[in-house]
Amino acid sequence: MNIKIFSPVFILCALVFSFSSSASEKTDSSARQKPYDRSLVLGIEYSSDKVFYGRKSEERVLYISPSLFYQARSGFYTGFSSYRLLKPEKYWDQSQLMAGWDFSLWKKLETSVSYSRFAYNDSSVQIQSSLKNNVELSFSFDSAIIQPRLTGALYFGTSTPDFLCSFELSHEFAFDYLFGNKDGLYIKPTAAVSAGTLHYYKLMLRDSGQRILAAREVTKFNISGIDFSLPVEYDIGRFIIGASANYNIPLNQPLYLRSKPGFYFTLGLGFRFM
Repeated sequence: MNIKIFSPVFILCALVFSFSSSASEKTDSSARQKPYDRSLVLGIEYSSDKVFYGRKSEERVLYISPSLFYQARSGFYTGFSSYRLLKPEKYWDQSQLMAGWDFSLWKKLETSVSYSRFAYNDSSVQIQSSLKNNVELSFSFDSAIIQPRLTGALYFGTSTPDFLCSFELSHEFAFDYLFGNKDGLYIKPTAAVSAGTLHYYKLMLRDSGQRILAAREVTKFNISGIDFSLPVEYDIGRFIIGASANYNIPLNQPLYLRSKPGFYFTLGLGFRFM
């Protein structure tokens, strides 16, 4: 796909015609919305690194990401997002179009199924850049104490397909009407363990011979990393302000990768149109 897809003009057009999910749990003007309420959120996020199912590149990847997400009352959602790298280089690196459906399989078992299509810059440092399609299925149990969530994903494209999965445990602390009748504070500490195959790595080795040898390395399904996060969200009226402190521990790395455990953080700002 032509790299012009990453241009700001394309982003502006896509924001007009695209929508997605994730806004289903935001507050409206007086109370937090219920799942599957109709919602449309325009947002932008900054992150000091990028972690993909427990793994990350050796070199820190800083980026900003504009997005627009829509969810219908039926549970259907669709959306668009794009990534502007700030480090190690500055360019529009990746874009994503997706669509999916949220539904209740049983009374307290929430299910989500989605398909995503990715486009990458030819010089992308994203570690899954050879896999341009994703089908994802997740199950989460609605519990007042600990909320477990299991996610499975199949990534496929121009290289060997990869199956990845994650299991996370979280608990949300909600403080509605903190300073008035139009705001709320939400804190959701989360621990997750991820596993999968490793064919998705796009190696950034200078020596082409090393690149070929490493790319042919046989990788087995294995635990890929452990992540801890502390996301905090403050909603006031139609505005959504979020921040998250995260710690990643990569495990069972291939011989050619030397990523180290470390902290990173994300900051986000959103505006809900409906």
